[in-house]
Amino acid sequence: MRKYLLFFLIFVATPLLNQTLPLPYNLDFEIGEPGKLPKGWTVPSYAEKLGYQAYLTTEEPFSGKYCLELFREGKYQEDIYGSVMQSIDATPYRGKTIRFRAYIRAEIHSPKGSAHIWVRERSGNDEESGFFEYLPNQPAVLRQWEVREIQGKISKNATTINFGLLLFGNGKAWIDSASFEIVQETNQPAEKIQISTEQIQDLLDFAKVYGVVRYFHPLSDFSYNWDCFALNSVTFILKNPDIPIHKKIHKLFEHYLITDSQNEYDSTGYLFWIHNGLPSEKPHPFLGSRKANLLNPLRKSPGIVQQVINIEKYRGRKAKFSVYYLGELYDKSAKILLAVRYDDDNNKQISFEVKQFLNSTKQWQKIELTTQIPQNASFAKPAIILIGEGDCFFDDATFKIDNDEENLLQNDGFEMSKDSLLVYSWRPLEISTQSGYLAFVTKSIAKSGAKSLHLYSDPETRIATPDIGNIYTIKLHNDSLIRLPLVLPNSMVERLSKETPTIEDCHFSLNDKMSQVSILISFWNFVKHFDIYLKNEAELEKWLKESLLKLNQIETPYEFYTLLSSLTNHIEDNFSRILHKDFTSEKSFPFLWKEIDGKIFLTDLALQNTKAEIGDEVIKINSYPVNFFIDSIASCLSYTSKSWKFLKTLAYIRNNLPTDTIILTLKKPNGEVFDETFTKSITSLELVEKRPEKFQIFRNNVVYLDLTRLSEKELKDILDTLTLANYFIFDLRGISLVSEQFLSLFSDQTIEIKTWKLPVFTIPDQKQLSWQVINTKINGKSHFSPKEVFFLVDKRTIGISEVIAEIVKTNKIGKLIGEQTGGNPMEMVSYPLPGGFTFYFGTFVVFDSSGKQISSKGISPNIPVKEKTGKEYLTQDQILEKALYLINQR
Repeated sequence: MRKYLLFFLIFVATPLLNQTLPLPYNLDFEIGEPGKLPKGWTVPSYAEKLGYQAYLTTEEPFSGKYCLELFREGKYQEDIYGSVMQSIDATPYRGKTIRFRAYIRAEIHSPKGSAHIWVRERSGNDEESGFFEYLPNQPAVLRQWEVREIQGKISKNATTINFGLLLFGNGKAWIDSASFEIVQETNQPAEKIQISTEQIQDLLDFAKVYGVVRYFHPLSDFSYNWDCFALNSVTFILKNPDIPIHKKIHKLFEHYLITDSQNEYDSTGYLFWIHNGLPSEKPHPFLGSRKANLLNPLRKSPGIVQQVINIEKYRGRKAKFSVYYLGELYDKSAKILLAVRYDDDNNKQISFEVKQFLNSTKQWQKIELTTQIPQNASFAKPAIILIGEGDCFFDDATFKIDNDEENLLQNDGFEMSKDSLLVYSWRPLEISTQSGYLAFVTKSIAKSGAKSLHLYSDPETRIATPDIGNIYTIKLHNDSLIRLPLVLPNSMVERLSKETPTIEDCHFSLNDKMSQVSILISFWNFVKHFDIYLKNEAELEKWLKESLLKLNQIETPYEFYTLLSSLTNHIEDNFSRILHKDFTSEKSFPFLWKEIDGKIFLTDLALQNTKAEIGDEVIKINSYPVNFFIDSIASCLSYTSKSWKFLKTLAYIRNNLPTDTIILTLKKPNGEVFDETFTKSITSLELVEKRPEKFQIFRNNVVYLDLTRLSEKELKDILDTLTLANYFIFDLRGISLVSEQFLSLFSDQTIEIKTWKLPVFTIPDQKQLSWQVINTKINGKSHFSPKEVFFLVDKRTIGISEVIAEIVKTNKIGKLIGEQTGGNPMEMVSYPLPGGFTFYFGTFVVFDSSGKQISSKGISPNIPVKEKTGKEYLTQDQILEKALYLINQR
């Protein structure tokens, strides 16, 4: 290792040919594409020459969708190493204590191999020794995730800080969920500042304006440091109590208080914000934000209905395509087009002619397009097109050559149809259907005959947009009005964006009252504008006022963390929680426990020489009745059911309680009552629920697969080898790491997957909420024909696991066995808050194939299992045992 260290010091002291970033970036590894390096990270050239490579992978990430893998294969060479790293500017960290923390795991293929995290500072001349650490006594050699943390002080003359993942020898190493931050002195009392009632009113007024400007003002931008803007603004407000609030607001938001957005029409467009799911600039298939133009359509493709005509004998002549139109266009981008595409005999486009019509009309109006047929054209494709949002009807279409009376169109009056579906020559393009356009034959209205074509944009997926000149008005507590535009001309945005005032750098400290206020306001605004599971009765302004008032009693950063967490109690979402690394203990109490029928029982122990046993009932915690203690903790948590109240509370007590000891009053089955003191002495991973290996084959060719621990790739590789299995048991007790698509292997039917609806926000306060509808399906392949398929479920079955369970039960792919599921079928996402906090929450709404929202009450199993509480039962996996028992009976 000494030899390694010498070479490694030489490596990290050598200037690297990679970009130095201003701040740590992409530490959750979610920005990038699988198979490629994540953005912001690099493999040094020396490591590449030695055969080391790194890329994003979906294989068992610790959190999120991706983790970063560093690997080397090939001929083993002694004393080699490679790294994947990031370089940042040391200026903000000079003279301060930093902490680099990450979860890592490894698969070592060579002697002396191991994985480590590392940090090294560099000065301008690289001659002076500076801070360097790679935890040589804490090597990672196992595939299970383990946390590593480096803490040290950066020199005052440091210019660059390098940090990353290091792999000695051959093998693989993974890193995820990293953080790089200045250490907060969380054991110190919070700064003593008393916030007056008048200042609380001022802060509430600021909070209301801040959220609208940050998330919905057209001049707002992700590149702007809004967190520092909030902290600096809060400081200004609290330090200037004598200035009226409306004057403070005008000073702080002067750049954004635009009431005259120009009377002249801007042909280049009008900009506004669209947030799909949450405000984010990270690339994601569905989630994220963008500035949109009111003059441009929001759907990916237009609605197109077309017909194909053979026109070889009419080459070189003029053709007139016409149709009668009646309908309404809903937005500035909407228009009707008539178009004709001419193709050769190989269906290659020769020419395309189009004419647009912008007006809505309540009377039948004839619209037409005259075109020249190319000399080499074989086919004409006349099309009726709707761009943007609208509800339109068409009838009596014609396609005539010169002055001929013959109409070359088939079904020109749309009288021929089958169950309202367009048939007989006319057809809607698939890209139009995928973009949310619908085309049917209707009897509700007609120009002549009994039917017409109804072409419209789906109201369910129509995005509600603010209007040109839309102003959001906020009334301050002194009755002053603040008017903020939600839409601005494109030219104005381009001009004023260049004049955005600079923001002073800042540093959040959890001991600082100003920081606490800013963090609280940031969280409040995010929930107010974007959390769709906010309780209907939540009085937002009231609980912000109360929280600001409680800050006067806060004495430690942990108390502030507790206050912040308590605000999630206003949200009905089992995913909802706030985490901070400073308040996440690596140590846990050496027992497992669970709730059964409202009582708490010990289910496992990692402790010798104790009177406590599996099966003992917990009746008191720290001398308080168990339900009283649990209720006091539950007031700081978010949950949707009694079961989840116990799940989250018991996990919080075991892992996050700030004390290192706990006294449990236990009751044995014979009635004996005694106290037992437990000390946090193990990591949370040292004692976990006992389950089989994530892939295991039992006798009688019974295959067990734990979908909460297997990645998509692992599941595919395993299933490819199991075509002759008699029985399958899939474990869904937790959040599945795989999608529902694997179910295609167990069905020969095409299964309509549940409809996922993602909220789309364009107006503050979740007003005029729109939905992005995501419809997919499972195309059955019937790869397996087992005798029976069981899916293990319980109250922990939420998220994609619950969606899988619903598909299984509805389509009779297998049988659910266990307990009622958790009632939280959605995807968990996260949002960073200032000061190192992260807010986790659910954002989708899920509907079944009948259009009914999957109930928050959960899904009932086909075969219920009621857990028993005796020691002999609590040492077993009663749900799995039931499945194995049923299989043995067969």
